[in-house]
Formats: sequence, structure tokens, C-alpha cells
Amino acid sequence: LPDETLRHNYLLAVRALRFAANFDIPIEPNTWLAIVRSSVRVLDYVPATDIMDEWRKVAAESMHRFVRLLYDAHILQGLIPEVAALSCVCQEKDKDGVEVNVFDHTLECMKHYPEEGFHYDWLGTMAMLFHDVGKTKSKRWEPALGWTFHNHNYIGAKMIPSIFRRMKLP
Repeated sequence: LPDETLRHNYLLAVRALRFAANFDIPIEPNTWLAIVRSSVRVLDYVPATDIMDEWRKVAAESMHRFVRLLYDAHILQGLIPEVAALSCVCQEKDKDGVEVNVFDHTLECMKHYPEEGFHYDWLGTMAMLFHDVGKTKSKRWEPALGWTFHNHNYIGAKMIPSIFRRMKLP
């Protein structure tokens, strides 16, 4: 009875996502529906410090899966809306003109960062999550260049302190 279980402790939703990400296992369909249905209550009743305690237990190599699950369960949108909004911003990926949204690009960076000799680097993988956060505010259309993101790194750096305060991170 996943709905009933979550009503007793909404942190279990985040814990289930953590286990699914760390061990690369699927979430049972009824459990998934219960998590999605209770996503607003998770955000309302579970303190950010408790969510971050669970997040710190996610392996660096699995963090991209955890963030994707948070996004798909509609928890990331309430927890870090600045990162979730990246799914609405497209950028050109390569010379072929294939566009990809910035959120998917961010998840790919998070996936490959630990593979590049940075195993177990949780903070580095977390930094990958925020590396393009300024793109939503810096996107501009320039007729000669198309869409640009000038100074997105500086804009994102100014956004990080308020995000970290909200998430109770140092």
C-alpha cells in the first residue's frame, strides 16, 4: 500500500528514488504513482535538510539518475526550480544543428563527470548540476549568431548562494 505508507512518512518517497538511482533498479509502478501523487506533500512536509541528507547518500556515478527521477516525480521543480527550468531552454549541441535541452545536457555532464577519473567526487558531480543554471537568464537572440548565452557562468554564480541557502547547503 504505497499511498498509505507515504502518508506516514513522505521522506520515504525521496529514499525510494535514492535506492532506485544508486542500485539502478526500476520503481514498482504503484509506488511510482504514489510518489508522483504525493510530490507536493513531499515538498511541503519534508524539510530541505532531510532531502539533502538523502541526496548526500547518492553515489556520484548515480546522481544523474537521481536528478532525473526527482524531475520525473515533479519534486525537483519545487526543490530547485532554476535547474528544472533548464528543460525549457534549448541549445545547439553540435555542428549538425541537433538541438538538445539544457537539462538533458546537464544530466549528460553529470553522467560523464565521474567516468572521467573523478570517481566518488560527489561535490564535483553536484557542481555539474549547477554549471549551466544561468542559461535561463542569459539566453538572448542575436540575428547573426542565433541563440546565445553570454556570461551565463557569471549569472549562474550569482544565483547559487540563494539556491544553496534554500537547500540548506553551505
